[in-house]
Amino acid sequence: MDVTLSKILPDALPATGRPADKPTGARVKVLGKTFHILEVLSRSEEPLAVASIARLTGLNRSTVHRTVQMLLEAGYVEQSAPGSSRFAIGPQTLPLAASYLNQNQLRSVALSHLYPLTLQTGLRGHLGIHSDGEVMYLGGFEKPEFPTIYTWFGRQTPMHCSSLGKSLMAYMPGEAVDGILALPLRKFTENTITDPATLKEQLTDIRKNGYAFDDAEHIENNYCLGAPILSNGDAVAAISIATRDKDELFKALPALLRTAATISQAISGTIRL
Repeated sequence: MDVTLSKILPDALPATGRPADKPTGARVKVLGKTFHILEVLSRSEEPLAVASIARLTGLNRSTVHRTVQMLLEAGYVEQSAPGSSRFAIGPQTLPLAASYLNQNQLRSVALSHLYPLTLQTGLRGHLGIHSDGEVMYLGGFEKPEFPTIYTWFGRQTPMHCSSLGKSLMAYMPGEAVDGILALPLRKFTENTITDPATLKEQLTDIRKNGYAFDDAEHIENNYCLGAPILSNGDAVAAISIATRDKDELFKALPALLRTAATISQAISGTIRL
């Protein structure tokens, strides 16, 4: 079905599908509400009812119902089952995600080097970036021995309890770090660090040593080492390796650091970020 946003949001976009020359406040608000609903649905681990979407977005139920129906017709949202009043992200979002992944040069270069690292070490490997105060996973390679832990494109996790997140935070401006650490820091395991001062000390060490350690701080018995991908001194991404065996993990640290350095060199001056 050829349905574009201009067809489901006629008040927001002109018939050509191009943004209006001078978008009105009303058009901007319509788009904002629509994308807010999609964002809430994409972050949920289960389908949501209109009432739940309204509560999470702060929009009134009639607005949510009307917008969800338009998105449902276009395929950007789907019912959890025929006739259900609960909704989830629909199949029309897949081409958008695929286009982003296919056009992301950083991802292509990084994964081409991350894969050999996972083969060499036998460990799981992940690639992530900073997105709106969280880590967003752009891909990874799983080890068959870990059937209960999965990586999926677009997954977002907190920064404070992962080696990817801490690798990224260590190279962020101080005010950006303060903003993240000012948020509620959820405790996932007994090892999760929730004290901002302690985390800041860790970030200083990470920048000095070039890697971050997740001591089963996000998932029980899951240990990770992460390293930043640098471009002009900024961490534009990070890679990590993971296992349940700490000794095995740290034996792979030199290979992780070499891979991160290789990716950083490969993207330097060749990829527009």
